[in-house]
Amino acid sequence: MSVDTAVLQGIAERVLEDFFQDDFQSVEPGGVFEPADPVSALIRFHEAWYGAVSATCSYTLARGMAATMFEADPASLAEEEVEDALGEVANMVAGHLKQLLPEGTRLSVPTIHPTVDLRPALPGGHELWRGMFDCAGERLVIAVFACEAHEPAPTGPNPVEETR
Repeated sequence: MSVDTAVLQGIAERVLEDFFQDDFQSVEPGGVFEPADPVSALIRFHEAWYGAVSATCSYTLARGMAATMFEADPASLAEEEVEDALGEVANMVAGHLKQLLPEGTRLSVPTIHPTVDLRPALPGGHELWRGMFDCAGERLVIAVFACEAHEPAPTGPNPVEETR
């Protein structure tokens, strides 16, 4: 896959505008990203192209995104709603990216991982692009990976691979 990194950056920024309006900015990726309570959402591509999109942040930031998405008080949100919001960020980025991938590429449902390190979930994966954003005072990382061919992710009613 050869998609210009500026295109990937633009996709991520358009998605984040939906959640944060003007309360986010791109920051130079670098250093170690280790939020105290990490959560990652992962969307896999399969069939015509194998890869993934991830969105990783602190659980606190994911809760804030869920409050925006569901127009609710953050304290009233269930864990599933928090995970749904982060999954939606990854899904929106993946959906825009899918339009640039070979015809026949399919998307998995989001899977949630309580970690920053997604290597075990990405067989033969290598990072193609990473965007880091300061969102409402916290960091969010969105990344795109290319992977070896693999089985599609679970598609049942509860695709969460690991629970918090």
